[in-house]
Amino acid sequence: MAVSIKRLERIEKTYQHFKRFEEVLSVMFKYGLQDLIKGFELPSPLNLAVQKILHSPAEEYRNKPIGERVRFALQELGPAYIKLGQILSLRVEYLPPQIIDELTKLQDNVPPFAFADVKNIIEKDLGDSLDMLFPKMEEQPIGSASLGQVHKAFIPDGRQVAIKVQRPGIRQQIEVDLEIMMYLAQFIEKNIEEMKYRQPTKTLQEFADSLAQELDYKMEEAHILRVKEAFRFDYHVHIMDCFPDLSTSRVLTMEYIDGVKVRNLAELKEKGYDCKQIADRGVDAVLKQIFEHGFFHADPHPGNIFVLEQNVISFIDFGMVGRLKQRHRELMADFLLAISEREETRAVKLLLKIVAYKGEPDIGKLEKSMGVLIERYVSKSLKDISFSHLFMQLSDILSEHRMLMPADFSMMIKAIITLEGLGKSLDPDLNLTRKLVMYFHRLQIERLNPARLAKDASAALMDFYQLFKEIPEKLSETLEKMAKGEAKLKVEHRADKSFEIFWNQLINRLSYSLILAALLVASSIMVQADIPPKWNDIPVIGLIGFVIAGLMSLRLLLSIWRHGMF
Repeated sequence: MAVSIKRLERIEKTYQHFKRFEEVLSVMFKYGLQDLIKGFELPSPLNLAVQKILHSPAEEYRNKPIGERVRFALQELGPAYIKLGQILSLRVEYLPPQIIDELTKLQDNVPPFAFADVKNIIEKDLGDSLDMLFPKMEEQPIGSASLGQVHKAFIPDGRQVAIKVQRPGIRQQIEVDLEIMMYLAQFIEKNIEEMKYRQPTKTLQEFADSLAQELDYKMEEAHILRVKEAFRFDYHVHIMDCFPDLSTSRVLTMEYIDGVKVRNLAELKEKGYDCKQIADRGVDAVLKQIFEHGFFHADPHPGNIFVLEQNVISFIDFGMVGRLKQRHRELMADFLLAISEREETRAVKLLLKIVAYKGEPDIGKLEKSMGVLIERYVSKSLKDISFSHLFMQLSDILSEHRMLMPADFSMMIKAIITLEGLGKSLDPDLNLTRKLVMYFHRLQIERLNPARLAKDASAALMDFYQLFKEIPEKLSETLEKMAKGEAKLKVEHRADKSFEIFWNQLINRLSYSLILAALLVASSIMVQADIPPKWNDIPVIGLIGFVIAGLMSLRLLLSIWRHGMF
């Protein structure tokens, strides 16, 4: 069953929704976040809930930073809110840096659920007894998160595996929370002017889609197999095996990774691992996922990366992934290269192809902001440039100009920022920017590859062929609608002065032409009627009409010629 959002017109649709909303408000007030909703008119039942708990004490948290209080509140609210915080931590242009920093610390470690539920889910989904499926299985989980928990076990052939089992009832709980979030997102988008362009409802829908994928363990299995295929010839990276026959949408059976978490620096050094080599291989592995394959681990934080013997890197938890098309990768590479080469005009043009925005941006002001960004960072040597600081500054520019980075771009940026912090912890001399520039140049060279050029040309020809193939059909449909009177013409009037002048000139010339035509017709009738007085057997009144019409025609032609309208 997929996770869905029903757009509630009234949040008090069910008792369950109302009680959950009351819990959400209670937690907000507990952590001193009531200022976020003060001053807004809520529906009457919700207003009663607010009044009921508005004065709840929050003294112990009142002096803590806002970001920390937000993190505490999300952790207490449970799985959906924790995941929302983690997703928002990837949107560096969406929230202030102090909140983003706290959201990156969100951990979804929660108390484990009963082993009886684990056994019931496995047997129900896999259709056999636990003893037959997994002869030996540890009841105590090795990891417990908001969506599920992981147990160590052995399969009949003796191989050790890790089994991820989804929490019972988690989908229904998340659906209620998503519906409440959507109500709040609609409320925020409607009432807070600064949030309208950020489109929180769209962001929430993207979050719901991402969460639906995380709740489908067969999708995570597909992610693992795709990344494993990408690294099949890279012996410095190990991607775990999966067991499709022992996996369902709620149960995922994977190879057990027995290594050292990359965040355990003391243990790595104690066991003689080469931290500089680990940093180098880890950075290369993530950048390869992003810029070569366009399919990457969206949350490569230290808890999701293990180090195996001989400094081999191993990633776990592929529930959240990012995807970038070839064109998008090249756009981002070109944009960052334009910054490194101090070309703010080109950088702005490329940025406008990446971001989403409403209305026409102020190009001059945007170029000035980009120039300041370039001067601040590009004057430094590559070694001294902080990628995270660069993108934090870029996020300020996006916010100032009311632009939004697409979700996958934001996930890519956040992945690289996380990677930079992790790499620096392992090797303080790591030069991430130099590696990025190397990948950017590689993408540029790849575009000139004859095979790539031939492939692009072939794709373009196929597009043109398809277009010409569809033209008769589309034209036939349009003519049929016109014949039935179903065709509609949409005319949009913009309050532009030049357009108004053009329109007035057009009307004036049409009126002038009608008068000229009427004069010619009237003069012709007078000549045919042979009405005296005459001059050389031509009626004078008709002759005068023809002369006036001739002068008017000459004036009209001169006017058109003068304005270059031929």
